[in-house]
Amino acid sequence: MTPTLRRKLLLLFWTLTAVFWVSIFVATHIPAQRLPDVSVSDKFMHFVAYFVLASLVYISTRLTNPSRNWLGATVIAIAMVYGAIDELLQPLVNRNADLDDWLYDVGGAVCAVFLLAAARRIHDFWNSRASRSRASLENQAAAP
Repeated sequence: MTPTLRRKLLLLFWTLTAVFWVSIFVATHIPAQRLPDVSVSDKFMHFVAYFVLASLVYISTRLTNPSRNWLGATVIAIAMVYGAIDELLQPLVNRNADLDDWLYDVGGAVCAVFLLAAARRIHDFWNSRASRSRASLENQAAAP
């Protein structure tokens, strides 16, 4: 990846992360009496919101520092802390703090991290396998 493309991807993903995170904060702090009626489960929305947030934080951080250790645990911890703070602030806008909401937040983050970490491991496995195959072919071609 060229340095210019890398910078553009970093800017794109961190911008998406910030915009999405602010959107979640705003959406979860709309006073209860002003909430629109939706046909989707509140728990499903919590799960999806934190799945997307954790995915964006994971990808942005991975692009920033590809060799970061404990990235998955860090992203889950961020989601856990932010989700708890978010729930604790909701009574300020006439909404209820709900442990189940927080559990769905954490569940969405855990699923996102698990899937992204698994995808990275599969990608790395196939890349290393392809590299070994290319090297083997080059060695065979160079042999007398």
